[in-house]
Amino acid sequence: MKNIALILFIGLGSFVFSQKNTNTIIEGKLLGAANVSIYLEHFDFHNNPIIDSTKIDKNGHFKFNTKITEYGFYRINYNQSKTLLVLKPGQKVSITIDPLKNYTITQSKGSEEIKQMTDFMSLEIQYKSLMDSIGMVFQKNNEAGITEHNQQLQQSYVDLEVKKFENYNRIVLANPKLLSNLIIIEHLPFDKYYNAYDTVYTVLSKDFSKNIFVKELHKKVGAEKFTKIGSIAPEIALADTLDKIIALSSLRGKYVLIDFWASWCSPCRQENPHLVKVYEKFKDKGFDIYGVSLDKTRASWAAAIIKDNLTWTNVSDLKYWQSEASSLYGVKGIPYSVLIDPEGKILKKGLRSKELETILEELLGDGN
Repeated sequence: MKNIALILFIGLGSFVFSQKNTNTIIEGKLLGAANVSIYLEHFDFHNNPIIDSTKIDKNGHFKFNTKITEYGFYRINYNQSKTLLVLKPGQKVSITIDPLKNYTITQSKGSEEIKQMTDFMSLEIQYKSLMDSIGMVFQKNNEAGITEHNQQLQQSYVDLEVKKFENYNRIVLANPKLLSNLIIIEHLPFDKYYNAYDTVYTVLSKDFSKNIFVKELHKKVGAEKFTKIGSIAPEIALADTLDKIIALSSLRGKYVLIDFWASWCSPCRQENPHLVKVYEKFKDKGFDIYGVSLDKTRASWAAAIIKDNLTWTNVSDLKYWQSEASSLYGVKGIPYSVLIDPEGKILKKGLRSKELETILEELLGDGN
């Protein structure tokens, strides 16, 4: 998510207000547009239902006067462009939208959510401009064959990025109770700013405990918390192709690679022959594999196991990306693997076959 138009893939839900609702009024101007329809959507990631519509006049002005019952994320949809808002019932908001740049907002007293959004977006535009400028100079130097200053430019770029992250982190931690933080933290590297993610989840979960997207954040935070290097690998107990439940813990006493894959995943299938070679080399030395498939159908999964000669333990719940095991381990892409020791402690994550082989040689010998 590099700009406001692209951040909308974050799933953000809503919290039902208990107070009596009055109409929410959004008055605004869309620069460069006239006499076109404009829509107000409840942004719930999956369906984004339209809750109101109006038409922009010849001067670009529009007005929504509608009742909303939930404190959450909404967006204004116009000409395939979208502007995200955080609204509470009964607010009055004035907004100017420039589709090519940014939007400015004034709001009812105490609307911290919208202020948080505009502060963040102002910084995002500022840093993007500065970093783009550095990138342009770097490119021109390369094209002209003048490279003596490029190392300094690269360092300036890195320093600026670090400063950007620190500012975003400061904004989030200054007021973690706001839903808009769910957008801002997605611009922070998860591994370096885990505390920001954890803080936002901890605070928001108090008022938004049933919110599906706060729950998703919990999975992300929890996966990091419970799958740190050195921690005991969370239990997985799923069925094999014959419907026999096999627990990960049943392989204790060996070094075990938890391999997340799927029959439909081309990189996984390309990796499998190499993984088979590593398995054959070390299977009699105290090494095993626990394959967790993100398949949707048993037939495809079973056929791939046979074709790729995956003779180790293979399990699945056939829930595709909704696999509970993949959520538990924070899997965002496959193939993905976790190596655990004979006591069940996590040693390494994200290994490919070549690196795995090197590690196993150090742990178990060369396999001969």
